[in-house]
Amino acid sequence: MNTINKPILGGFLAAVLMLGCISKNTPPDMPHNVPSDAIWIGGNDGGVFLKCVKHENSPQTYSCKIYNDSTGEIEVDTEFAIAQPGDPNIDINDRNLFDSWDGDCIYLKDGRRLERIKSNK
Repeated sequence: MNTINKPILGGFLAAVLMLGCISKNTPPDMPHNVPSDAIWIGGNDGGVFLKCVKHENSPQTYSCKIYNDSTGEIEVDTEFAIAQPGDPNIDINDRNLFDSWDGDCIYLKDGRRLERIKSNK
């Protein structure tokens, strides 16, 4: 192998390895029993589908259902509230606002979070 091909081969291998480390956070196919307007939040290791509805009588309170992203089974059906003071409003239809779910809190990309206030499931 001549000296010109070695750098090209090395660059190609580095590019392939870097592409292997880059992954897409693409949602899985939505199970049939999940509402079509639910939002998927998750990462490479999985996620959940989320459907929240704002309470009319309490601006900081949201009823949320969290669905298993494989089976569509409801894992959580409970009330959540914004934990941080400040603007209590969130756009529950903004797919880019929601970041992650850790089993207790729904984290928003703007640094706020929704915390459980009571549990039905």
